[in-house]
Amino acid sequence: MGAESILIFIKPDHFRDVVSAGRSEIRNYIYDILVFTLCFVAALAVLSIVPRAPSTFLGAVPWVVLFVIGYRSALYRRGQRRLDRLTSLWMPGAIGGLRALSGAIHWALTPVATPPGRIHYDSEAAPASTVVVIMGESISASRMGLFVPKLDTTPGLERLARDDERYALFKKMGTSAGVASNSSVVGFLSGSPFPWRTEGSRSVFDIARSQGFRTHYWSAQIRSPLDVLGCTQLVDDVHSFEDTPDKFAHRKDWLLVDKLTTAALSEREFFFIYPRCNHVPYNHHSLEPWTRQTSKDSENWLLNNYDRGLRDFDAWAADIIDLFKEKAKSDLFVFVASDHNELFGENGLKGHGTNDQPIGSLVPYILYTNRPDHPVARQFRETTFADAHAVATLVMRLLGVTPQVEPPLNGGFYVGNVLPYGRAGYMRLEAKPEKFFEVEHFHRSGSRTAVSRLDFPKQNHATKLEDDGAAMQIAENKV
Repeated sequence: MGAESILIFIKPDHFRDVVSAGRSEIRNYIYDILVFTLCFVAALAVLSIVPRAPSTFLGAVPWVVLFVIGYRSALYRRGQRRLDRLTSLWMPGAIGGLRALSGAIHWALTPVATPPGRIHYDSEAAPASTVVVIMGESISASRMGLFVPKLDTTPGLERLARDDERYALFKKMGTSAGVASNSSVVGFLSGSPFPWRTEGSRSVFDIARSQGFRTHYWSAQIRSPLDVLGCTQLVDDVHSFEDTPDKFAHRKDWLLVDKLTTAALSEREFFFIYPRCNHVPYNHHSLEPWTRQTSKDSENWLLNNYDRGLRDFDAWAADIIDLFKEKAKSDLFVFVASDHNELFGENGLKGHGTNDQPIGSLVPYILYTNRPDHPVARQFRETTFADAHAVATLVMRLLGVTPQVEPPLNGGFYVGNVLPYGRAGYMRLEAKPEKFFEVEHFHRSGSRTAVSRLDFPKQNHATKLEDDGAAMQIAENKV
């Protein structure tokens, strides 16, 4: 199936999450392995029915059957309803294992289409600055007090926006580059608006280094996005979970704050920082252990656990941004985003990594800077809705590079499904005057499979803390 897919699926941190989540999740884990095994046996039974079929057909049948059973059947829908117990872990399981493993192998039998398109970059000398991208994990704007004032989940970010007159905080709703971590992070860093491999594209790390910036990839997760991008050699400073798992187990995401404490920054720095919080289990990321609620404690136990974990992310984000303010030797631009959101019943879905569901890509974008007068800050402030490539383009402009895309996007933008580079298909969104996005769904072969609708989030054009929060709704009309 290719090295990219293998890198995505071999994730030991997912297994550690299952173990730490407790005995009930372990039971679910075993149950899902059994479900996968039964589906595989069913596929072999199909093989026995067609013993004289051509060898290519025989090779494809088991995975086609697994795909149909795991992705289209009532089993999948029941599994989706069980996600509040499975806590959206997706390798392996009835939701994750069948969708990712069997689906990916099935998809791998079909070539990935590379539609026409190329990109080149206009460059100029970049002023000295410290540019930081914080890619949050499973952060939903609908649970952030910064977007929904009645929620007390982001006191740290709100303090940053309120208490320092030298800095301004701007926030927008938008979409991530994909509905799952690897497709999203790879898509954001690829330097291209397209979810497939694009002629002429260069990673943001390549651009930053060529423009004289020192580059950093700090992650409390594994470094597979760098491997998929093939740009590890372009990063001056790589530190991820694999390097010091024992220290991450003790200090959690704050190990990255410790690393910044001892770092000496130059005038030109580019950081991509990828914390682990607020991935399930939500109580796994705090320096102060807390007991997660169960259905016996509250009807809203899942939301309560998520909100508590979100406060941990907020505290960490405020700590590391405060430290950047102290250590930056030049203008500071901090973007806070998320790889995808976390769903709690929207459109009947829970968790994340929901293939072909654009609602899973709706995320917050925040810009915090001491240069609110900068053209990039003004453009962000004036943006109505921020898609991932638009934000990545602002980052590249701060690095002194402007991407030029052929053919033009004509008002549309793309969101990848669960695998990077269109290996699981992708979606194209385009805003309509009636205040909704038309969503075209594409197979990895490039053929359009469906059209759906995603309503605009409720927000206005104000800045700082004046923007509305956003409840997301989606109504699908498949064709």
